[in-house]
Amino acid sequence: MRILYPETVDSTGLTVEIPAPAAIGERHVTVFRDSSLVLATQIAGLCCAVVTNFLVAWIAGREGRGLLYLLQVISGAGLTLLNFGLGPASIYYLGRDKRYTVSRIATGLFWASIALSVTPIVVLGPFWHSVVHIFSGKIAAEFLFVALAAIPPMTLAFNIGHLCLGQGQLNAFNWLRISPSILFAVFLVSLLFTRSRGASPVAGLWLISIVLPGLYAIVLITRAGGTLLPRGGFSFLRNAFWFGWRSHLGTVTQYLQHRVDVFLVGYFLPLGDLGLYTFAISLAELLWYVPQAIGTVLMPYVAASSHVEANRITPKFCRLTIAMTALLCVTLAATATWVIPFVLPTFQSSVQLLWLLLPGTVAAGVFKVLASDFNGRGKPLKTFYPAAIAFGACLAGGLVVIPRFGIKGEAILTTAGYLLNSALYLYLYSRMTEVRISDLLLLRRGDLFEMNQVWQSLRAHILE
Repeated sequence: MRILYPETVDSTGLTVEIPAPAAIGERHVTVFRDSSLVLATQIAGLCCAVVTNFLVAWIAGREGRGLLYLLQVISGAGLTLLNFGLGPASIYYLGRDKRYTVSRIATGLFWASIALSVTPIVVLGPFWHSVVHIFSGKIAAEFLFVALAAIPPMTLAFNIGHLCLGQGQLNAFNWLRISPSILFAVFLVSLLFTRSRGASPVAGLWLISIVLPGLYAIVLITRAGGTLLPRGGFSFLRNAFWFGWRSHLGTVTQYLQHRVDVFLVGYFLPLGDLGLYTFAISLAELLWYVPQAIGTVLMPYVAASSHVEANRITPKFCRLTIAMTALLCVTLAATATWVIPFVLPTFQSSVQLLWLLLPGTVAAGVFKVLASDFNGRGKPLKTFYPAAIAFGACLAGGLVVIPRFGIKGEAILTTAGYLLNSALYLYLYSRMTEVRISDLLLLRRGDLFEMNQVWQSLRAHILE
């Protein structure tokens, strides 16, 4: 039974029913429990990411660490540019629109993912020896081919993961998200028992760890009733592209802001400096597991909620995200400061870079949560403007800072860009919803009590 307050009028002018506080509390518990399950699974991925960071540095050295990160950036850029927001669109149409069947959405996602993501390797493949220097003179042609070959399975796993999330299939979603990290860590550990060293075996194992989850995504498509034949999904794709391009615009711009520092450092500085910088970046971005887990689960709940209810859910989880990320930040900084000089003395300079990057990395949790809210409400263009301003500032600043101040100056600039992006998100969200900025940032006593309730519910769920 759903207990409701009297009807009222929301910001769109439509009459809506407001859930009673008890009902909203139950939804809070459900969102946090699901986020906790996603986060608990991703903690395994986080541990594997820490292991792989150190193993890649150990096996391939500074240059190999920098090279692999460039490959990951290229494939990540391909994923970001070519998914066209179809994954978030599938959540929107499953949660709010509901005009398409799951099988039709699965079929559309499969064909769009494959057709779009193979474009780089088809276009550049025949000429890869010639075009490699367009990307970077530091990447050999065969490594560029590895990066391009990773884009199709990454895109397929990304889009089908959103489909699973929209259906409430958290186990399948979790596996698609963390399996590349787990597989890569297992492969690298096994590599330690051989005499293979250098960047080539590491890059090959990384590609295999990407391909296997892509094959699992095809299995999930058939389980959802989708077909691998080109029929039944095109009507969904027409509307999905219309929704997706607006979400996609903000996602692409956000990705460019995240990675413009890496491209500029790779262009202006030696590969060894890039290795030091990307090692620090990789560690700092481990803090994003919390906001990504919460934001991922929050989006389908916002899509299925009224605007009034979403205004109650999102601020609570934004506050909790900042608190948990800040706590993990202190732990990461203390641990890295002690471990890195002891285990990897050649990467000792990365410790100072990490300290410079951490404040911005914590602040970035704000826009990762609020972006999910905007997409869930069907307002994906709201994610574009803050990211565009921050990207422009980071690009212009990087062109000046890196040649003069090197990687330390760029680390400070990156943190400033994340702080600017978060401040703009807070302003836009507060203006749209009339939620005070303090309600998005400052933890309340009731939040701690509710976290304890959620923990008890989660523990009971695990022990069942």
